Amino acid sequence: MQNGGEGPTSGNQTPSESPPSTFLERTVPIEDIVQVNMQKTVDPLQPDIVVSYRGGPYQMHLSLISITVSRSDGITIRREIPTQANGMIIPSQSATIQGTWGRDRVEVSVLIDGKYYKIRDLSL
Repeated sequence: MQNGGEGPTSGNQTPSESPPSTFLERTVPIEDIVQVNMQKTVDPLQPDIVVSYRGGPYQMHLSLISITVSRSDGITIRREIPTQANGMIIPSQSATIQGTWGRDRVEVSVLIDGKYYKIRDLSL
């Protein structure tokens, strides 16, 4: 949803001015912001977590997709989905992060019009 043209909000949720490494307490429904696909590969040597950007209605306002993986072994890894030279993030871009065989927490935050929103928080 849009709130006065200032960017996406949902219900009583408010955007955060915090960097993406700060976990936000509220999430914005993914269908209102950007669409990402998250999966964990089943590899006998090393499972990977792949987060892929699929586009969405705020694509032109999107400048960052940040991924934080809190692995079951206690290690936290942060990555970003790469941007093009013009600063745009193209649908089908992805980031791969080394996971574990246990349950790994994957959090995805986005920067839209200068404000951060957490859009996904899932254990894989």
